Amino acid sequence: MLSKARSAGTVVWDGRKVSALEVQADEVRGATIIGGSEARHVATDAVVIATPDFGHTPIMLEALKAGKDVYVEKPMSLEMDMANEAVDLARANGRVVQVGTQKRSEGKWRAAREFLSGQGLGTLTRVSSSVCFNHPRWARDVSDCKAEDVDWEAYLFNREKVPFDPNTHSIDRRLTAITMGIIPVPASGLQFSVDRDYIAEFRPWNAITLPSLKALGVSVRELNDRYVRVKMTETGETYTNSRGETREKTAFEFLAIYDSLEACEADFTAKRGSSAQPNTSPQKSQAAPTAGNGNKDRDAALKFLEVAVKSTCQGLTDLDQAREAVAAQIAKMPLINKHFTVDSPETMNFMAEALAPF
Repeated sequence: MLSKARSAGTVVWDGRKVSALEVQADEVRGATIIGGSEARHVATDAVVIATPDFGHTPIMLEALKAGKDVYVEKPMSLEMDMANEAVDLARANGRVVQVGTQKRSEGKWRAAREFLSGQGLGTLTRVSSSVCFNHPRWARDVSDCKAEDVDWEAYLFNREKVPFDPNTHSIDRRLTAITMGIIPVPASGLQFSVDRDYIAEFRPWNAITLPSLKALGVSVRELNDRYVRVKMTETGETYTNSRGETREKTAFEFLAIYDSLEACEADFTAKRGSSAQPNTSPQKSQAAPTAGNGNKDRDAALKFLEVAVKSTCQGLTDLDQAREAVAAQIAKMPLINKHFTVDSPETMNFMAEALAPF
């Protein structure tokens, strides 16, 4: 049997120790709570290991070497070599080691196993089991735990020494990933798609994209293959792109849904035409260049075009706004606009590079 002296130690946060004693009052009544080096000198028959996962096997090995039986929480080990060493020690010393795995030691589960093994339900052909919840039910708030409440170095045990932080392992949750892609309609002149990856539980989805869908009366699944009008809304967060530039993160905000491609393009054309558009038609050069010089002129214009497009698009997130700004810039630069327009494939590619990461 276990010794009446239970090792709680200063590693255990006092707030948690008190609440645990309240819950287990009947079981531990009369027990002496000891800790630190005192625990090493108490006569024990067995050791219960309920430390952080990384401490399970090292403590189990020491207990087995001292000839003690062991009950250890799952997981038994994080390293296969140490797990094998523990198995060898337990066998060599004739010790009992039990790994706790979600209630399997309780009598009702053992009784159920014996009942089923004895053909209590006849021949089993299938067994299904599921557990459905989105957060660890055992998690508790530790925001009021302070460094002086615990022996942080003892807690870290054999881990790298790091500063005290009670929220290092914040509550884990199962999260829902959502990927959305927008393919511009032909009338837009854009030749690249824009994708966004969301976590449904995080702000960009909950504060921007999802409310806009609800306002339109559609679900995520109902949005598939629909024609939409969308704008890119800043999330308030930034990131650094591959060129080392700091950019604003954006999320889709859906503004309208259309029943057909024709309706979508008609609305797009109407809205784009409602504002004055610069003349972006290619201008004829006053003197036709020779074939050789023409290639050189175009190559030079392409280099200027890249700089003009990327500098114009910097800080922009809305596709229509970026297109209008680039068209206006090209209209001011004869060297460029005699070879390229805002709808040229080269221009579209440069816009894609500048805007796709936003």
